[in-house]
Amino acid sequence: MISSALLSGFIQANIDDYIGGFAGQASGMIKEIKPAGEVVQDMVDQAVDILTTKLPAEVAIK
Repeated sequence: MISSALLSGFIQANIDDYIGGFAGQASGMIKEIKPAGEVVQDMVDQAVDILTTKLPAEVAIK
């Protein structure tokens, strides 16, 4: 959020020296490094859980 506001301000002020985006803010949240296949499988598992368990419990058809 902060970097988006800063970048927007730099663009509006036409300060080209700092325009280029920021990277790495989320790197401190990394707890483990997994192979890409495992990351994709985790995403699929979570999607299946949402679509089969959580979504039907929270959505009512009228």
